[in-house]
Amino acid sequence: MGTSKQPRRYLSAPAELFVNRESNYGWRVPECPWCGGEHTHGAHSLDEDPRLALGHRVSHCATISEHPKPGDETPLAKAAEALNLDFDGYILVDDDPRQTAELMESLEVHEDDVFVGVSLKGAA
Repeated sequence: MGTSKQPRRYLSAPAELFVNRESNYGWRVPECPWCGGEHTHGAHSLDEDPRLALGHRVSHCATISEHPKPGDETPLAKAAEALNLDFDGYILVDDDPRQTAELMESLEVHEDDVFVGVSLKGAA
């Protein structure tokens, strides 16, 4: 009999869909579960479904010294180890699927269109 491999476990990172200066979708993590800072991740061009980019991502703070590492004595590192979490990133999750769908539906892609910094977060 083989040994049973434990599934990898990650923190989740709620993210908001936006359109960047290059007219591509992106996901903004307003508060990284590791460092508390803001990170952005690229998604897809406007003619593709940006939700396909959700899932595991490396946190941009993973290479800085403040990012918790296995064996650190910080409360976050100890909790992550106790929960058997991987330290190399997180799972991007759509923080507001309704607003994501509204943003996607509101964009009609035309060759001459330029979209800059669109986000529906906080819109009434």
